This record gives sequence, C-alpha cells and structure tokens, in this order.
Amino acid sequence: MENMLFGTYQFLLNLKGVLEQNTDIRNSFWKSWLGQINRTENNRVKVVKIIPNTPADGIIQSGDYIIKVNNEVVHNYDAAELAVTHSEVGSEILLLVNRDDREFEVTLQTIAFGTVLAE
Repeated sequence: MENMLFGTYQFLLNLKGVLEQNTDIRNSFWKSWLGQINRTENNRVKVVKIIPNTPADGIIQSGDYIIKVNNEVVHNYDAAELAVTHSEVGSEILLLVNRDDREFEVTLQTIAFGTVLAE
C-alpha cells in the first residue's frame, strides 16, 4: 500500500512540475536502491524483506529498523524511499540501523533500481 501511495505522490509531483513549470522530473524518480523492502510501523521504518544479491543482502535483515539515512532521521516509508531512490547509482548511503535494540551504522553503495549484483 505504501509503495502505491508513494508512486501516486511521485506522479502528482511530476504533474505539478509539468503544469506549473513545464518541467518533467521523472528522471529523478527511482534511480537507485539498496535491495530492501520497507514499511512504516509505529512512526519507524521497518525492513520487511531483503532481495538476494543486492547491497543490503547479508548486512540488513528483515525486522531491522532504519533510524537515519545519510544522518537524517526517517520516520516513514516515504522519507526513506526518497533518500535512497533519488540518489545517483553508485552513491554511498549511510544507514543507522536498529536491530534488537542495538544501533549500528553501515554504508552501502546504491545500484540501479530493481537490479541485482552479479553473482
């Protein structure tokens, strides 16, 4: 559901730009990812699935909470998704992760949205 709402938001944001400024900004949407599926839970970003052979694989786990992305606190799916998917492919993303009430930082490099790393 959050993914559909986010996609609708992106569409409307682009439509606004086209109508008001004659600017199409679709090329800034969904550029990159880390390979994790998130959702909002109790004002936090919960990781619900890790895609195999992506930067998150083996580092981030289902059930982890993403507290910050690039030193910015994220409280919901949209904030985390915008911070990562609008980044250029190959960007380093710093995550503050909470796992079992312990926090740790990890830096991952983005890949093209929807792709996986070579096996």
